[in-house]
Amino acid sequence: MKKELFLSLLLFIMCSTHATAQTYYYDSYAKKINITLNEDRFLVNVLTDSDNWQEITKRILANVQPLFKASEQDLFSVYISRKDYEKLTSLNFWEEDAKSVIVTPGLFKEGDSTEIIFYPRILVTLYKAADIDLLTSYIEKYNLIIDRIFEWPWDNTVSYILRLTMDSEIGTIECANEIFESGNFKYSYPDTGLPRWGGYDSIDIPSITSSPTETSSEIYDLQGRKLTSKPAKGIYIQQGKKKFVESR
Repeated sequence: MKKELFLSLLLFIMCSTHATAQTYYYDSYAKKINITLNEDRFLVNVLTDSDNWQEITKRILANVQPLFKASEQDLFSVYISRKDYEKLTSLNFWEEDAKSVIVTPGLFKEGDSTEIIFYPRILVTLYKAADIDLLTSYIEKYNLIIDRIFEWPWDNTVSYILRLTMDSEIGTIECANEIFESGNFKYSYPDTGLPRWGGYDSIDIPSITSSPTETSSEIYDLQGRKLTSKPAKGIYIQQGKKKFVESR
């Protein structure tokens, strides 16, 4: 079932983009950017919150020639050609490994044909902290998780970095656009980047046994404010997940 969901999500992203020959996203200035699908490349994102993500990454790298790879706190991303992607999906281990992998398409910007990649994350900025309830409805509807929270005291806004999960039945671009076009949020845009051609050899697979970062233990309330300790009652956010404390 998970494999079918994964393949359906990828097919949806590709077909919906290809059917119109063009789609778009909004950047960090709320400017509409037209893009077209790069049918020759895919970004394979391994979720590092899975128990065996390190082994999955090693198996992938042993069977492809990476064009670019990057390591972050929640993802290990490998940019590969269509030929390598088709090879990867035909291997025996892929059916199981795909349960911890999200694939996003490569794209081109309209005009200068700049090649860009999309990670399975969205950054949403609220007009005010109290608007978290509006955002929560999208988080629950599309099975997103809160990856990080940033509070901007100079204008009293809060930004949330949301990440897709294997249960998210929507692509990054479609989700970010829907949130922004609702008119309820200041910004909503997908996490984009440029492939760093030739620079991937210096990036190693992080050790799964490394000590947690400082942010992994930080606690926030639903308005994005950092807390000094767990609340005695109610909901709080830690490691990107909502947790509940029931009064005794």
